[in-house]
Amino acid sequence: MALGGFNGTDQWSTLAGFQQMVKDHRVHYFVVGSGFGPGGGGNENDTANGTANGNGTSTTTAINDWVTTNFTEVTVDGTTFYDLSRPLA
Repeated sequence: MALGGFNGTDQWSTLAGFQQMVKDHRVHYFVVGSGFGPGGGGNENDTANGTANGNGTSTTTAINDWVTTNFTEVTVDGTTFYDLSRPLA
């Protein structure tokens, strides 16, 4: 599933909604930023020009931040992702 849709502007679930999906084991892996939305090449800090929660911080950024600070980073064959079944201690 792509957070924010193809161009990053679609409103998606809330951070709490994503956290529930992780808790329910509906999402196991997470790859940070690889989109090519309005901002160009996209990267892990790309907010996709979104203001999904109305205060200037996109839901996508909030989810990225939560994942990267709470779960184990894994790199396989040069691709980095987060294993959502392995929270940090």
